[in-house]
Amino acid sequence: MADVWDSELDGETATHVMAVLANSADDDGTNCFPGNRLIARRARVSERTVIRTIKHLAEDGWLWIVQRGGSGAGHRTEYRLNVNRLHEQAERTRDEERARRQGCHRVTLRQPQGRVTTRRNKGDTGAGKGDIDVAPLFVLPVIDTSPGSDTPYPLPREGEREYELGSAVDQVCSALGIANRRKRGPVKQAIAMAAEKGELPATIALSMIAAVRTQDQLHLDRKLKFKYGLEKFLGLGIWRDENRWAWDTEELDRQAQARVGSR
Repeated sequence: MADVWDSELDGETATHVMAVLANSADDDGTNCFPGNRLIARRARVSERTVIRTIKHLAEDGWLWIVQRGGSGAGHRTEYRLNVNRLHEQAERTRDEERARRQGCHRVTLRQPQGRVTTRRNKGDTGAGKGDIDVAPLFVLPVIDTSPGSDTPYPLPREGEREYELGSAVDQVCSALGIANRRKRGPVKQAIAMAAEKGELPATIALSMIAAVRTQDQLHLDRKLKFKYGLEKFLGLGIWRDENRWAWDTEELDRQAQARVGSR
């Protein structure tokens, strides 16, 4: 699934459908038998969109349809993912990102804020106490030159975890249409808390997107009393535990009684 997120699939729908297939397949891309209804539910798209997307993925060489299922029981469509291509594309993307970040070392330049005394003579700023207030400006890469080495080499890269968390936050905000920067904080906090247990931020992001869309759909179907706002739903970890969702228990009981009575 990590290779799916880092690959060059065309569009959000193709990525989500491929992620569902990857979640159902073995590590070598075989034994993949999810039905269209299951894929549609997990990718939050229609079954027609699933059929069209899988057709395009097969035409582009991302997967093969080994056997098409029939209408009878036990006749399921079997897929095989092109894991070699997925891994090659993902590694290329990761190598490009490593090359871009390699050698970056945080050096904060500062710019004056407030009043600065005018220069009078060469070498004399004439600045008194409290005249200069500084604030971070930007970060520059620094190259380390070791004694006895002819070629400078970059310092070890930093911020690997921050980059992964930032990518996952961008993924969630993009999929859910979150444009307000103030709401990015709870999203990042929720992903960071889940990542502390060893989960990949990209996988957490997919689960988070699915939970938010599920809550929206359940609230639209009037199965929930109310819908939590994103800050509380994500920031308090409610998205991970459906038992904490605002279920309308009375309505669910009425529906259960109606089903029993109709038998």
